[in-house]
Amino acid sequence: MGYCIVDEPKLPKLMPFIPRATSDLGYFRLHGRNQNWFNVPTSVRYDYLYSEEELSSFVQPIREIEARTGKTLIFFNNCHGGSAARNALELLKMLS
Repeated sequence: MGYCIVDEPKLPKLMPFIPRATSDLGYFRLHGRNQNWFNVPTSVRYDYLYSEEELSSFVQPIREIEARTGKTLIFFNNCHGGSAARNALELLKMLS
């Protein structure tokens, strides 16, 4: 069974970021770190643009998971305002 490695705000009741490979598929899901997570519409919850420093903190864990799996997927779910596309391009440059 595959494990989804999530990045979310560091708030009670949310999953911590634990980069572990449990199958041949590595799967990262980056939701953003908006502290206004609960009791707000999704347009607020996922309205978050990762900084360059935050994105760079994912490079090493991604490399480690890549080394242990046959395929690694990275999904940005900070989709409001085009943040997901912008952050995906930034992270792709860092990984290239």
